[in-house]
Amino acid sequence: MAACYITGMQSGARQALAAKTLKTLRREYPDARVALTYSSPLELLVATILSAQCTDKRVNELTGSLFRKYRTAKDYAEADPATLEQDIRPAGFFRNKARNIQGCCRMLVERFHGQVPGTMEELTQLPGVGRKTANVILGACFNVPGITVDTHVLRLSCRLGLTRQHDPVKVESDLQKLLPRASWTFFSNALIQHGRSVCAARKPRCPDCAMNRFCPSAVYLLPCKSGYIRVVIYTVTLNPALDRTIYVDGLKPFDANRILREERYAGGKGIDVSRALKELDTESIALGFIGGFAGSELEGRLLNDGIASEFTPIQGETRVNVIIHDSTSARETSLLAQGPEVQPFEIIKLVQKIESLDKPEFVIVSGSLPVGVNPEIYRKILTLARTKGARTVLDTEVPALNVGLRAKPTLLKPNVYELGRFAGRELTTTEEIVAWGVKLRDAGAEIVLVSMGANGIIMITDRVKLHARPPEVKVVSTVGAGDSAVAGFVYGLTRNLEHAECLKWAVAAGSAATLCLGNGVCRWNDAAELVTRVETKPL
Repeated sequence: MAACYITGMQSGARQALAAKTLKTLRREYPDARVALTYSSPLELLVATILSAQCTDKRVNELTGSLFRKYRTAKDYAEADPATLEQDIRPAGFFRNKARNIQGCCRMLVERFHGQVPGTMEELTQLPGVGRKTANVILGACFNVPGITVDTHVLRLSCRLGLTRQHDPVKVESDLQKLLPRASWTFFSNALIQHGRSVCAARKPRCPDCAMNRFCPSAVYLLPCKSGYIRVVIYTVTLNPALDRTIYVDGLKPFDANRILREERYAGGKGIDVSRALKELDTESIALGFIGGFAGSELEGRLLNDGIASEFTPIQGETRVNVIIHDSTSARETSLLAQGPEVQPFEIIKLVQKIESLDKPEFVIVSGSLPVGVNPEIYRKILTLARTKGARTVLDTEVPALNVGLRAKPTLLKPNVYELGRFAGRELTTTEEIVAWGVKLRDAGAEIVLVSMGANGIIMITDRVKLHARPPEVKVVSTVGAGDSAVAGFVYGLTRNLEHAECLKWAVAAGSAATLCLGNGVCRWNDAAELVTRVETKPL
């Protein structure tokens, strides 16, 4: 997935993010350079070898006397190994580093006339010299652009969303694709300086960071007494389901139909939002009711997908939905179970769970109601979430929509059919859809998203009315498209994007979900590519 991620973003959002990062680094660290003290390529080579698992400050304290004692490659090559080990002992791992320094210098004397070569191929032939060390030397001493991927560059590149790789060579390749070649050396040096001064590994100072407005990781951190805590997104699915997708080759009535294959997923609208958020590299915690063996399997599948959950157990059995996909006709038939009856004491347990949430940032309530639960539960959950400072999202159908609307959700996402049920009639024109969307906003919703399938999404706020259309795609399934759209919009909000950009992500994620069979969740590389082709126009 990571390789597709890079390709899809290179000409769009990812490259724009790299450009913002570079511009900010130039402003904040205009004189960024290698922090090691040196006066020749040989001194920088030795200092870089010493800097492994050691701070540059400690290396600089050591090399003043070291460089006065050893002035040429021959001096190092002919030195007594035990003496050299003691001379560099403060840098740590001194025996291994002494071997590498002497091995390098012997090769310099034997093959390069005692001089440090100026090409990547030649430098990486030296013992203990990899691409990282070579890039340091080439950029600082020979003006050959290179990206040095040390621990700071690796950590910050991932945090900034410039790569999903963890192998330094692959990270270097990803960054080279995104940045102008002439900026490579500066970018490395500036990012290293930023990592040391602001974006520390354990306690990054996000409020003080010049990149916190566009860094995708910054918004997950809020100040607290001990440093920073991650922003928490909760999804609430009151009527979850274990979804079974069955594939057949030509569904024949009144005949035995052989199943080609079967897939099982944790389902339900809120859970699908969590799964889509996970695909968009955004963590969430799933809440709701589960019971029985199906409930246990659902929870286990979420765990295997890397999604946290804190479900409320019930006595009834979690429902099982069946989706039949006919590969011959490309048609899908959904058989949706009603679900278990939830007892009043079980409802109260869930309410108490919502009351106990600690500083939630988002609470997303989606889907149908199980048997025995009054729509008033949605108003209760949303109201509790708002009192805790959370931004709230509601995606459900009438009459639960009408009741939940009284809690004034931050975001309300009906599809055009649900909006028609709210209006009491079919809505056939854009003007009608906008007019009734405005009524929803006036009734308490801050943002209204009306999803219209292939026709995109209309967004209505107090400042703007926008219609976003997706690019044409080959639809293979519409299952979960609306849930991925919700995830896309919330993804944008967590990144502090403007509402118009959040809308593009909603459309892109929803469209990406239609490209996937079975699980009804968008894929990151599809959404990242589609978002650059979403068109918006004011209404």
